Amino acid sequence: MKKYIKLVLMVPIIFVMTGCFTKEYKRSDIIDYVKKEIGLKKFDVSMQPFKVDEDEAWVVTDKVNDFSFHVTNNYYYTMEHSSNRLTDDYSLNLYLKYKNNIKGINNINELDIENDEGIDKKNLTCVFNNKSDIDKCIDSMKSIYSYLNKIYDKFDMEFILYYTKELNAIDKDGDYKETLKKRRENIKYSGANSVGLLTNLYKKDDSYYYRNYFEFGYFNQIPSIMNDMNEQDKELLFNSDDTHLIYLLDSSNKIEKKYENVIGLSGYRVSLHGMYILLKDNGFNVVGTPDHFTVYNKQGDKYEFSMEFDDYVFREDFINYYYIKNNEKIRTTDEDTYYFGIYDINKFFGTNFKVVSNKFYSHHFDEEGNYID
Repeated sequence: MKKYIKLVLMVPIIFVMTGCFTKEYKRSDIIDYVKKEIGLKKFDVSMQPFKVDEDEAWVVTDKVNDFSFHVTNNYYYTMEHSSNRLTDDYSLNLYLKYKNNIKGINNINELDIENDEGIDKKNLTCVFNNKSDIDKCIDSMKSIYSYLNKIYDKFDMEFILYYTKELNAIDKDGDYKETLKKRRENIKYSGANSVGLLTNLYKKDDSYYYRNYFEFGYFNQIPSIMNDMNEQDKELLFNSDDTHLIYLLDSSNKIEKKYENVIGLSGYRVSLHGMYILLKDNGFNVVGTPDHFTVYNKQGDKYEFSMEFDDYVFREDFINYYYIKNNEKIRTTDEDTYYFGIYDINKFFGTNFKVVSNKFYSHHFDEEGNYID
């Protein structure tokens, strides 16, 4: 499936200013590619390519390891021009050939990421429920790389660590409500997932693959995740440049409190559970649970929030989350997730919270903790 960058108003200009920078590949080019890029010496290449969507692919047989793979003339498009390049799926088919020989990888699956006719494209996946499972996933990924790198020194594949379960398959032409339900379910858990390349397991600290899980737990206030973390894990999360901490400012815009039991996300976002904690901590009479609660602001307006408020019909086939203010439903700005911007919370309740990433702390606060933005 090709990806296009659409600029509706500029289409006429783009067609005039851009060109086609494509190269025609012949069978001899495929032979050269296999020799130079993959390093094979004994192989066969099909006499003619076959069509794959807008691309064309040659079947190549590795005569030493006895399996076939594809070299594809892959076309792609940018705002400036169309172009093409040769790609291959040698690593994937090497893995499929030898995966049953690799011990201790029963927790690894393959996920179809694209199903062009005649070619399977897959990522490695591993589902985890806790920190110990992440350990096992990473060990299995390393076992795969260690085994296959000895056969092919350029071996590499992308992998995904999924929290709780793999993503639902989305049918873009299916029923809107069912599609939205699946998409929301995907988003609900995707914040804890990690994506990487097998080679990066030896280039990056493994902590990278745990951080998303920890952040997801603290943002959504999930006890099973928060209780799965030791002090070192908490330091990893709260000291990370990418973590967005929440600060309460006093009337002079100076830090009064830095929260260590709840965090925000990029975009100055706070989860419903996070808002529950912040309001209770600041003296509001919050009635209910983090999943469904009511609270009055200082002007006497009644607000009601719930994770079940997910069926606001904005227009036909467009359903949003919502909250209730003084018995009136008000839709949120996002149809997929239920969270609030910190500016909305401040507007609703007259509070003075800030969500700031560690990376940009010095851009927003001076050395005395005064807010400078």
